Amino acid sequence: MAKSKISISIDEDVLRRVESQMKREGTRSLSEAMQNYVTLGLMRAGIKTAVLLMRKRDFHLLFEKVSGKFLIEQHLDFFDKSGIEQVYFITSHNERLKDLNTIIERHNMGVHFVYEEKEQGNISALRLVEKKIFEPFLLVYGDTYFMFDSARMIERHFLSKALVTVGLYGEKPQKTCSVITLDGDDIKEFKKGVQKDSLIIDIGVYILNPEIYRQFRPDDKSLEAHVFPRLCALGMIKGYFIYGEHKHLGPEVWD
Repeated sequence: MAKSKISISIDEDVLRRVESQMKREGTRSLSEAMQNYVTLGLMRAGIKTAVLLMRKRDFHLLFEKVSGKFLIEQHLDFFDKSGIEQVYFITSHNERLKDLNTIIERHNMGVHFVYEEKEQGNISALRLVEKKIFEPFLLVYGDTYFMFDSARMIERHFLSKALVTVGLYGEKPQKTCSVITLDGDDIKEFKKGVQKDSLIIDIGVYILNPEIYRQFRPDDKSLEAHVFPRLCALGMIKGYFIYGEHKHLGPEVWD
């Protein structure tokens, strides 16, 4: 990853504490130490923004009951437990938005609707909020239910310095349309459109750095089909296995 040179002023007392900590850790470079401490600070601050994607044809799934609640309520609970303060909900106009707003109003969370005129893939959808996102964010597919402690996933993402971390599930073989090959937590291969039974399931929740937008090419339509395979070659994408609940409510095949 490219590095930038900056000049900063810092209190002498703070600098002495940094130098003392460097000696204890055996860190020789002040630049490396400062980067590590900034990373830890960002990690503790957590992630405050999420993007929720929902295709019009699957919108009705948000009103299905999963573990005693509507799916949309499960998403909002997950965001709340993850420390999310604002959600960009990208979808198309439809007749059930009023019902959805009634549910959302019961949650103390800033949900901003962003409407697609024509659904052309998740990259087209993400471009709609490109100028609104300046920090790492959660990306969630609305037709998937999951409930797990995201704090560890967020921590691992910051420490790994990856551009993308993909939430994975691996309890038993399931039908999947994305074939993923791992080496440790490094995703070495990501193939979309290959239907098979697999122990490694992409659960539809991701952490992305805003720099992901630089990886988008004009003809790209899908993260899984176009962007993620390139990131594998660059060593910039990680996998994180969740321990918790997971259920895919949408169709087996993604467009």
